[in-house]
Amino acid sequence: MSGTSQEIESNKDSHNGYYNVKDYGATGNGTTDDATAIQNTFNASYAATGNYNVIFPAGVYKVNTP
Repeated sequence: MSGTSQEIESNKDSHNGYYNVKDYGATGNGTTDDATAIQNTFNASYAATGNYNVIFPAGVYKVNTP
């Protein structure tokens, strides 16, 4: 595996400071549970910026947890 985890995380911030849920594994297909991917996106955004700068591309995001 090349690169450190820090480098991998920084590559996910490819939208001018916004974090895309699809970069963290969300599918937006309406059938897959995207809860973990969405939570991971919010966590990464807040850890890096102190804000929740999250992008949800068009799709239907299924969340099975409150």
